[in-house]
Amino acid sequence: MNLDPVVFISPMPLVFRPIPVYELAGSLHSHKLKGELAGAWTCTVDYDNRILFEFAQNPESGEEEILLLTMGTHNEIY
Repeated sequence: MNLDPVVFISPMPLVFRPIPVYELAGSLHSHKLKGELAGAWTCTVDYDNRILFEFAQNPESGEEEILLLTMGTHNEIY
């Protein structure tokens, strides 16, 4: 998979709250992808929009983090 991470340009810092595993798998309808996108995950924003992400280990802290790869409509992502 050869995707560049999403770059957010914002005057305010982005703050993400920890996402419990049950919420990630439940209300966000996240799932692991196969084929060309194997290794990545997707979750639902709304009816047609998705976020593509992967789990990555932070080299400084050693903690597992979520790396946002891209976002868009179902057709744009897949």
